[in-house]
Amino acid sequence: MGIADLVPGVSGGTIALVVGIYEELIHSLNQLRPQHIRLLFTSGWKSFWTAINGNFLLSVFGGIITSIIAFSYIINWLYTVYQPVLFAFFLGVLLSSFLLLRKNITAWNSSNYLALVLGAAIAIGIAQLAPSTGNISLLYLFFCGSITISAMLLPGLSGAYLLLLLGAYQPVLNALSSFFGALATVDTAALVEYGSQLFSLGIGVILGLLLFSGFLKWCLHNYYAPTLSLLLGLMLGASYKIWPWQNEVQELQKGATELVWPNAFNSDPQLLATVIAFCCGVALLFALEKFLNLLQNETTH
Repeated sequence: MGIADLVPGVSGGTIALVVGIYEELIHSLNQLRPQHIRLLFTSGWKSFWTAINGNFLLSVFGGIITSIIAFSYIINWLYTVYQPVLFAFFLGVLLSSFLLLRKNITAWNSSNYLALVLGAAIAIGIAQLAPSTGNISLLYLFFCGSITISAMLLPGLSGAYLLLLLGAYQPVLNALSSFFGALATVDTAALVEYGSQLFSLGIGVILGLLLFSGFLKWCLHNYYAPTLSLLLGLMLGASYKIWPWQNEVQELQKGATELVWPNAFNSDPQLLATVIAFCCGVALLFALEKFLNLLQNETTH
């Protein structure tokens, strides 16, 4: 999930949905409510930890944070140098995810199809927006954190792409890599500068998680099939944004792109590597589904 959230156009929520932890994640996040937090003071740490499904949340967010720390530089480099290959891999992941997850809806009806089309339209509409530019303040980073974490919880809506739209993607990646570089060199000034940026972003993330998870839990509990259809539509529409070959449109706002075929790509299309990466993304998802099915069968028996 952490690696997926680093790539504009890809959602960590998609990965959570594919591996079967999405509903438990939303439910567990929704448990971070005042009455459960009070358990920390009235009944002790153990009761609080059990009430919020702490082991699960620690595993998920520990993995997310670890992968963001470990892979932020690599993803930034791949995004800059091998963008078609990177996008092709995640396009394979996204499309195969859709094919696998659509089987979770046993009865397709008009409301489910409508939700699917609506989700796809929302994702495509967002993809039409061009990234904004401007100075990044701590308050603005707080706002970006609260907005983008909501997208990260939704399969198909990329938190990284929303950061790109908000003009904060490169500053956030730079803050991440610079902060850990400053830790290595013990650069106090840089630690304070980039640490304060990451802290503001993190507080916004926490607020967004607490506010949005309750709404998602209610939707899944009361309208499971239409909600899942909407999420699948978001995933399908998001594939538009991670088409491997995109040329920048100079006449439009900075960062606006148009989708092209490999022969019309402005630089090396890296065609063979891109096709291989797409196939690897597809194979990875189907292999993951087989593994999860085997694991589930062993657990039930």
